[in-house]
Amino acid sequence: MPVATLTSKGQVTIPVEIRQRLGLVAGTKLDFAVGEADAFVVTPRRARLEDLFGIVPNRGRRLTTRQIDVAIGDAAAARDRDRNLDRDLDSDLDSDLDSDLAGGADLGGDLAGGAGQSPGAAS
Repeated sequence: MPVATLTSKGQVTIPVEIRQRLGLVAGTKLDFAVGEADAFVVTPRRARLEDLFGIVPNRGRRLTTRQIDVAIGDAAAARDRDRNLDRDLDSDLDSDLDSDLAGGADLGGDLAGGAGQSPGAAS
């Protein structure tokens, strides 16, 4: 059984095997309860949904379920438009590149034959 020592400041270091088993990390809140025969029970405090109510300020505006649904739909539609625009731009760029290559455009420049020369030109 793990053992811990109470410091002069009333602090106890919880043994590592207990911390790991309970999933305790720095900053975890603990509840203490006194049990039978002077035993006590330490329980990690888990956030409950009720505890989260009101943590986000409403800025004086309340939305109906319908308004929330519309906002979600608008955001999803905007996301889809952006994805479609990106896809269309990629497709247009691919088509332009294919056209340039099919038309014999010199895309190599300096890499292919030196500055200002097309591939195969005499030096």
